[in-house]
Amino acid sequence: QNGFLDAEVAPFFFDMAGYFEKSDLVISRAGATTIAELVVAQKAAVLVP
Repeated sequence: QNGFLDAEVAPFFFDMAGYFEKSDLVISRAGATTIAELVVAQKAAVLVP
């Protein structure tokens, strides 16, 4: 590894499925829809209330 993190930060994403697909870890607010999408996508997450 080169020590750099390839991350994208934005207040809103329109294509969540696309971002989840290319992500190893998701950091997000803990909304009900987001949690359901993460479960379906089987992605690790850090959720903020």
